[in-house]
Amino acid sequence: MSDIACTGFVAVTASREATFAAFYQQNIGSLSRTLGAALGDTQVAQDAAQEAMARACERWDKVEAYDNPVGWCYRVAMNWATSRWRKRKREVVTNVLPTPAPVDGPDFAIQDRLLIALRSLSMDQRSVIVLRLVEDWSINETAEALGIAPGTVQSRYARALARLREELGDFHD
Repeated sequence: MSDIACTGFVAVTASREATFAAFYQQNIGSLSRTLGAALGDTQVAQDAAQEAMARACERWDKVEAYDNPVGWCYRVAMNWATSRWRKRKREVVTNVLPTPAPVDGPDFAIQDRLLIALRSLSMDQRSVIVLRLVEDWSINETAEALGIAPGTVQSRYARALARLREELGDFHD
């Protein structure tokens, strides 16, 4: 038992614990932010990110070997959030995305317009936009994380950008 440490309820070797701890520290913040942008609810995003990381820890021997372990975590977190919403059928997804309170100042006006425009996208389109534009992931990384074909990423991305341009008008520049 001297070479085994326990992370939560999952026993892993000390070296695996160290690599997972480094992965967690390096990625939990950006994963939570990315999920928050895609889901529109920071609390659900944080819960989903923690759930995904717990599942990654349980399977760290496999997950660590993936080309994009963060992408795997993103997909697990999105699946968890979707499952959570399905269990709460009375809760409507659009109610989960709060309307931002208007704030004075040019920077806040821009943020408000962007958030409203993002809210107009489907969850599928929003996920592609967040991963491609915010996280700067490649088409292949995005496709892997979302479990879709690269061509689907490209078409969702093109449609989402067209919708954002339509929503933002001249403002998008």
